[in-house]
Amino acid sequence: AIQVMQAQLQTVQAADRPLAERRQAMGTLAKDAHGSRMLMSAAIEGTLPDPIRPAVQDSIFDSPVRTVRVLARHYFGDADGGDGYSAQRIAQLEADRQNGQMVFYAQCAVCHKAGPTGGDVGPELTGIESMFDAQSLADAIIRPDAGIAHGYSPWQVRTTDGAVRYGLLLAENENTIVLKDANGQRHIIGRDRIASQTQLEGVSLMPGPDELQLSPQDVADVVTFLRTLDEE
Repeated sequence: AIQVMQAQLQTVQAADRPLAERRQAMGTLAKDAHGSRMLMSAAIEGTLPDPIRPAVQDSIFDSPVRTVRVLARHYFGDADGGDGYSAQRIAQLEADRQNGQMVFYAQCAVCHKAGPTGGDVGPELTGIESMFDAQSLADAIIRPDAGIAHGYSPWQVRTTDGAVRYGLLLAENENTIVLKDANGQRHIIGRDRIASQTQLEGVSLMPGPDELQLSPQDVADVVTFLRTLDEE
């Protein structure tokens, strides 16, 4: 499957091929897990031809890979969480803490720990109420790229077979690197298999509220839950 997608990417990048053929190949890539990662990698590395870029922008959000869609928000789309998400307005909403707790454990705890429960992909949120007021915390949720915690800038690794992975760099030595992806899975990659390794500065792997299908009210509820953890 990777080889097939590599051939499609070569078609996209071939200036001597008809534009319609290149766009068709791009559409095939965008809807495939491996292919959409390759498209995103080309965009990040600056090898995506300008004539095809608008078509990629229209199709990349069809990717079945959430990380690709999240990165597309930064490289192609609107990185402010979409229309209707205002941190100031969200902070003024009357919040439902119980709903915030349910939303957090359903959507956020996969990556974040709050109290005794949650994952370790993103920063731990216990004690967050002492660092952020309601508006600042809402802003951090709706604009994940605006402030990246130290150590949480993701990396893109493209291997010699054409595969692309995204994740946090956990460890490295002269022979291997260890990446942790957005699902918490660890990948050990030999350096002899790495074609390129790029740190994505100013980019977060955290999905925005639009990707998570959270309403402004849901965000307000999560903010209240996180800022009242000590009340449990």
